[in-house]
Formats: sequence, structure tokens, C-alpha cells
Amino acid sequence: MTTGSTGVVWRIYKSFSTIFNYGRGFRAPTPFELFSYGVHEGTGKFEIGNNHLKPEYSNNLDFSLRFASSKIQTEISVFQNHIQNFIYAASIAQIDLDSGLPKYEYKQGNAILKGGEFSIQAELFRKLVFSGGIDIVYSRNQSDTHPLPRTTPNRARAGLRWTEDSILGLKNFYFSINGRFYDSQYRVDPKETPTKGYNLIDVGLGFELPHFGDGTSKPTVDLSIQNVFNVSYVDHLSRYKDYALNPGLNAILKVSFPFTAIP
Repeated sequence: MTTGSTGVVWRIYKSFSTIFNYGRGFRAPTPFELFSYGVHEGTGKFEIGNNHLKPEYSNNLDFSLRFASSKIQTEISVFQNHIQNFIYAASIAQIDLDSGLPKYEYKQGNAILKGGEFSIQAELFRKLVFSGGIDIVYSRNQSDTHPLPRTTPNRARAGLRWTEDSILGLKNFYFSINGRFYDSQYRVDPKETPTKGYNLIDVGLGFELPHFGDGTSKPTVDLSIQNVFNVSYVDHLSRYKDYALNPGLNAILKVSFPFTAIP
């Protein structure tokens, strides 16, 4: 893959600026996209390569408005990306009799992707920060006018993070709660499965372990609980969305111990 980009930043005044970027990319088809013929365990599909694929070329334009102060940072962006010879795997509406998996064939066509993003981070109080954002993506295969397979649905996020220097003897304590909100995706390729929208809530906390460490850095504990309400959902980008749900309630505990290697 080869890419190049150039951009211009214009600071209108101290807290407000505009950004314009242009990027061009090149990607040759991979050996797997060219020559595969069989089950791909990682995607749960029987994939068929295409040795007539040509390299991809992309031209991307994006424009952003950015505001930053001591309490608020926010940015809104729009983009448009034209891709010549876009490579993708498309269903051929057949089942491999030996594996029972759906067959997908690598194809290509000229494509356009465009959309916008909005993000914000604001300090509501001295130790409480709000963050959020919205992403919107539109895609079209210009060769057949259909949407591109596996296009991200519109989505939003919002969260709060509370921090304390010390609480109950625990240093650098934080607690966070975050929401992830996904729209339905019915703009799909004719042979692709549409998906319904869903909302997920995650919580997390972390702190430094007291009485440990080398005096300059201390062990840390981070606990994350994802999908707190055990919502049943299917991620539109999941390779297994035709026959499997995404994970339900999930807890992750991480303990990090810093150390210094002495030669």
C-alpha cells in the first residue's frame, strides 16, 4: 500500500481553525484476494479469489472546523473518498456443501464513500468530563449503483469520566460510563443481510495500587464492564452476523506492573 497526503490549516483566531486535507492512495490486491478458494475460518465463509483484480486508487478530500479552549474541544468534519477499482467480497447466494458456509467472491468496482463526523469533549466540572460524537457514512458502488457491502451504520457515542487524585487511599482514581448507539443498516448490497439498531452501555474504573512501585511509577488496576445490560445485538461489520450474535455482558480486569530492565 502506498499513500500520500497534503493539508492546510488556517487558524482564524486563537481558538478556532479550519483544516483541509487531500490524500491519494494505492493498494495492490493481496494474494488471498487473487487466488483463494476455500474456507476462511477467520471469517466463517467460503471465499473465492479473482485473479483479474486490478490495483485500487483512491482520492480523498476532507474539511474540518475545530474549536479548542481550556474547557471545550470540538470538531466537525466532512469527507468524500472516490476509489477506483475498489476490492470487496460479495455474496454469490450459494452454500458450500462440504462446510455449510456461504460463498463469497472477490469483486471490484468504482466506489464513493462520503459522510461526516462530530466530536466534543467538555469539562463540566473540575473533575467531571463529558465526551461524545456522531459518525455518518454513505457509500455507493458506482458500477451497479448499490451500496457497498459492510458499510458502517450511523452511530453516536456519549460518556462521562470522573477523576479523583485520591479516594479511600487509592491514587489517580477514575470512574467512567459510556453509551454506544448504533442505527439500523438497511442500505445494503442486495445479497447482504441488514441489521437492526442497538444501544450499549459500558462502565469502567481504575486506580493506582498504593504501597507498591519504585517511587516513580506504581502498578495500576483497570476494570471494564462492557454491554452492562447484556443486550442481544449483531454488529453490522461482524463476519459472523448471519448466524451468531455479538458478545453479551463482558468483564475485563487488567493489572499493570511497571518495571525497569537493568542491563
